[in-house]
Amino acid sequence: MTRLLDFLKDNERISRHGLNLFLIRLLFCLFAEDTGVFEKDIFTNTIKGMTKEDGSDLNCRIQELFEFLDTKIRPKDTPAWLRKFPYVNGQLFTEQHTNVVF
Repeated sequence: MTRLLDFLKDNERISRHGLNLFLIRLLFCLFAEDTGVFEKDIFTNTIKGMTKEDGSDLNCRIQELFEFLDTKIRPKDTPAWLRKFPYVNGQLFTEQHTNVVF
């Protein structure tokens, strides 16, 4: 997390608030998959499996996931890769994701 913060904090296109929120959400997702809130390793494996190797679509996948985590009533046409994730209350994912350019 420290290396990621160091890498991103000097990017002028990312607000400090957006960066902080991204890191908090990332930490939550990693914690959730290790403690049984999420299925074991689901976040890590989903990000690895649903993004291009060069990371060019990472922000898109992250945004879709974060929006879905904040969706209590799930649409029937939800993509299969998202359906495994539970609703997360507490408004951690309510604010729109700020793109984090890698």
